[in-house]
Amino acid sequence: MNRNSLGQFARNNFITRWYRVLSLRRKFYLWVIVFLACIPLMDKAHSFIQPRELVAGRVEALELEGLTGDRLDRKIAELKTEVLDLLSKCESGSREGDEADSLVTYDPDKSGKQGNIPSLGRFQFKIATVQHYVQKFEKRAITRTEAIQVAIDGTEARKLAERVIFEDSKGLGNWVICTRNYNLEDKVALIERLEE
Repeated sequence: MNRNSLGQFARNNFITRWYRVLSLRRKFYLWVIVFLACIPLMDKAHSFIQPRELVAGRVEALELEGLTGDRLDRKIAELKTEVLDLLSKCESGSREGDEADSLVTYDPDKSGKQGNIPSLGRFQFKIATVQHYVQKFEKRAITRTEAIQVAIDGTEARKLAERVIFEDSKGLGNWVICTRNYNLEDKVALIERLEE
């Protein structure tokens, strides 16, 4: 037999390599088996762990089934207030009071014709959006100055946002990101079902 530099009997290199390969394969196969065994557990865990909004929405729907009359009207008003508060919080970046009402951000005009377009107030209305919805709901045209005043007045902007969301079927499309982030479509759908 051959001896190595330390005087020990040297193993055949082929056998040593083959043993290492078998050892790595065993570990790999063991991990694959453990992973595959955990897949059904992960699926069950997913059904138990759901976003709080989804669970709250289902529970809320069950709680609301028995409401009638004044209690139902109060609950609908509370839900509408919640939707408007969430939207205001999202659009204004959690700013409060006068700071939220005076908020102005600029969105780039994708057509390149107008430059930057301002979004105003706690609901981040664009001037053209305010003019469009005042024309639609009140059947009157307003100037740009009047539209700016509506957008930066907290109570007027809130009234307009409420009408846009609950009276226009595509109203939430004006606030795509916040609608997605706060699951507002489901909340509005629940309110619409309760109002029927």
